[in-house]
Amino acid sequence: MPTRRYLKAAAITAHVAAAALVATLLAVVGPFAPSPAATVYADGSTPQKAAASCWEIKRGFPTKPSGTYWLVTPAMPAPMRMYCDQKTDGGGWVMVARGRHQWTEAGDGTIGSQSWATALPVDGSRGTMLAKQLPGSTIDQLVNSARIDSLTDPIRIRRAANTSGTAWQETRVRLAARDRWSWAFSSRLAVRAYSVNGQTTTATQSWRDLSIGKADDARRTWNYRTATNGWTRGFNYGANGPRGTSSSTSYLYSSRADGRFATPFTQMYLRPRLVRSQLTYPRIPDGGTAPIRNRPVVDSRALPNRWGVTGLGAGGRIDTSTEVSAFLQIGSVMYVGGNFTHVRDNQTGTSYAQPYLAAFDATTGAWISSFRPRLNNQVKALADLNGRLAVGGQFTSANGETRRAVTVLTTGGSNDPGFFADLNMSVRGSKLWVRSLLVANNQLYVGGQFTGVRGGSTRSTFQVRNNIARLAADGTPTAWAPNLGTGAKRTATTRSPFSSVNSMTYRNGLLYAAGHFTQAYMRAEDGRPTITQSYAAAITTGTSATFQSFTPRFSTAYYPNQYQQTVLSAGPWIWLGGSQHSLARYRADNRAYAGASITLSGGDFQAITEGSGVVYGGCHCNDWNLQDTLKYDEPRGTGFTQVDRIGYVGAYDLQTGKYLPSFAPTITTRHGEGAWALATGSDGTLWAGGDFVKVVTTNNKTEWAGGFVRFPRTPSTAPAAPTNLQGSAPGSTASLSWTRSSTSDVTYEVLEGNRVVGFSSTSSLSVPVEGTSGRYFVRAVDAAGNRSASTPVRVVARGTAPSTQAPTTTPPTTPAPTTPAPTTPPPTTPPPTQTTTLLPTGTSWSISTDQTGTGWRTGGFAGTWTSGLAPIGWGTSAVRTTVPGTPVVAYLRREFTLAQPGGVVTITTRADDGAAIYVNGTEVGRRNLPSGTLTGTTRATASPSGTALDWTITVPSGVLKSGRNLVAVEVHRGPGSSPDAFFDLSVTQKK
Repeated sequence: MPTRRYLKAAAITAHVAAAALVATLLAVVGPFAPSPAATVYADGSTPQKAAASCWEIKRGFPTKPSGTYWLVTPAMPAPMRMYCDQKTDGGGWVMVARGRHQWTEAGDGTIGSQSWATALPVDGSRGTMLAKQLPGSTIDQLVNSARIDSLTDPIRIRRAANTSGTAWQETRVRLAARDRWSWAFSSRLAVRAYSVNGQTTTATQSWRDLSIGKADDARRTWNYRTATNGWTRGFNYGANGPRGTSSSTSYLYSSRADGRFATPFTQMYLRPRLVRSQLTYPRIPDGGTAPIRNRPVVDSRALPNRWGVTGLGAGGRIDTSTEVSAFLQIGSVMYVGGNFTHVRDNQTGTSYAQPYLAAFDATTGAWISSFRPRLNNQVKALADLNGRLAVGGQFTSANGETRRAVTVLTTGGSNDPGFFADLNMSVRGSKLWVRSLLVANNQLYVGGQFTGVRGGSTRSTFQVRNNIARLAADGTPTAWAPNLGTGAKRTATTRSPFSSVNSMTYRNGLLYAAGHFTQAYMRAEDGRPTITQSYAAAITTGTSATFQSFTPRFSTAYYPNQYQQTVLSAGPWIWLGGSQHSLARYRADNRAYAGASITLSGGDFQAITEGSGVVYGGCHCNDWNLQDTLKYDEPRGTGFTQVDRIGYVGAYDLQTGKYLPSFAPTITTRHGEGAWALATGSDGTLWAGGDFVKVVTTNNKTEWAGGFVRFPRTPSTAPAAPTNLQGSAPGSTASLSWTRSSTSDVTYEVLEGNRVVGFSSTSSLSVPVEGTSGRYFVRAVDAAGNRSASTPVRVVARGTAPSTQAPTTTPPTTPAPTTPAPTTPPPTTPPPTQTTTLLPTGTSWSISTDQTGTGWRTGGFAGTWTSGLAPIGWGTSAVRTTVPGTPVVAYLRREFTLAQPGGVVTITTRADDGAAIYVNGTEVGRRNLPSGTLTGTTRATASPSGTALDWTITVPSGVLKSGRNLVAVEVHRGPGSSPDAFFDLSVTQKK
């Protein structure tokens, strides 16, 4: 851990007048004046001068005002622009979130861009009132991976105290035990100190509901949603605190007629006391940096679904009969099974009768209408049996033929003539069904609730099999015959306790089963004793079956049910999930317990799948995931290591089992049953099914979900590295250039010494040389934030001239003929062409998203305008300024000066996806846009990428004028669900 210098200061928490505050600050921490010369402070004015904290800027440059500054710590991959409050309590606060309502427990936004890095709403509209929160991982980087509970200063919350935003309340919170940031405030994170306007209480509380006094609702902070506060998530006041209104411009929001339980516009700050010169930034070796890849977890936002399933069939409304219960991909088709009755086209509103089993394109999600099998009850399990579709469930017929609980279909949907199996249930009052299918070694394992099986070549006689069986590829029962149940005698007149095998997985010659069973026993004729085997079993898969030692652990004994719903072999573990909210891991080599998570205010884990090094668990849970515990209670911050949001599906690291909070979907269900089916498609998309009816999508909207949702995988492939880095520095500025990466849609980070000092959307950049020379590297960054390996080092010293090509040696030639040539005057050498940059890339632009008409093209400032540095856009980490709200159109403009008319003036732009460009109000070009009038809903006609985005226009001389010229651009998002946009532009003149 690098050495840090901290001021020894008492916490200043009193809310006092400005003069008293300054006096107190000077007395307690000393003036913010430059330290001795040994300490070098960065002012945050450029990426190259990025400071380690807002506190460093205030310490070294006490007169700098509040605003946006560049910050970078050793834990950050590159500098970010952040808002610094340089006034309150001595300044040095970095804003990590702001907004009024729609806060999330995950944090998935960015406020570091120019358009969001203002402390207050730009225009008071509803869009700027919505909460924007930095991801927890970014906040951890801002504090340089320090423990949150170890920060010198508490978490600072500034919230509006009246509807006009002219009065504010200052709150401070210290957490009791928090190693990293978590947005799970309503999970009862333990708080060891809480203060409001200087009055402090150290009574043990949780962040879910903080108060100075029980009756003091004006100083209450209520962070969880209930019906009484209109299900509004935010830093709410109590019932008798300040009153709010439902106005979109009110700084206190309340949906209630009486205005109670107001949700205030809130800013949240931290004050890490970091100084760049006192931290250690890892030195980059001469060979350059290694690639940096995203963890391949899926996006929290689902793909919009046009197609889905709907209606409840013969399986009824119980929790084991949700619309979707099974997935299976074969080739390019994803098969979906469940208790649905119809396939629905949500675009047209048309539903098609196709009960229990349907096929969809595994890439697009479109319904495949040619697959039309007919079953008479729900499907619970699917498996690939040598390219055929094995189906298990509660049905008794398939395509008009008797097929009880299990069958095999062709990929066209007809009954496969090469397979027949039949199950029965001899216990009165018990249902016959199959809950799990597994194929291993060309044999089909069947798990569910049944007492006998026949099939293949032995159709006449049912062989005793209790809840689990193994069938040959044609359906013939094999001699492998373990039995899993309750141990109670089963007869036609005696009803036994419910028992079932719910899930199976295979690893290294062992079959693992999970379910409702408490005993394992062999057939009577084998003469083997009954053994206790509670809810999970490990069974050899040779000719005969033997049970291996496996003693699972369950959630706390507050609940008698300990049945298990799902089991999966993945990574070094056997994952086991089930009743009372538990998901546990066991070593695959010896089945020893290795750790667990448990969820709150929900129910069982019901499905598990794995993809790209991430395990996904689906559950009847929509609250919190507690790490490293099996205790089902909710102590105030103790008994678990982490707490994070989980929304019916959670993500876990395959190797460590740790919860991955970056995946936090927002799903609405029909009845709260949650996820009963999970599958990772061949393209990395996560399919999740249950009783889902709505989901937040990549459009940032809550959209329809027909039984299942699809989450796209976050891109995790590093782009190709740029090459051939060159540089010169005739003076104090190094001019760098390089050969572009072969990967399309990338920007570039320039590194000097040990950190990023600049950004470029082209293949060149100029940066000041801070010493006598600089060690430079360049790497490519894609839209998802993956970073390439960098170039090797290029050392550029001051006084270095640009490299020139060596003259080419001309071989001797044969003498010319002696015939004299006619005398001609020597040619006149044309003067060299001079190129002047009138407007470089990466400069500041005025930005709007709400323009109508044409006045904005000529300088009319109607509507809302902000400003920010290019590249500008949304949906990609490659931009420096994010346009809020992912609009269809962004309007941009700025001036350039034409000192000497003449020559050729060209505009070069990179605009993703379409753009129209105007100079002094005249359109000079459009690309990927329809002809005619453009509006705020016009989408680009294509989604280009790579060099196809680069576009050069020669500006007609008639539209230019001496002096100031206005260039205006409207950038349009592409068709469909195009997730991002990107813009930068330069203007040059050749004479």
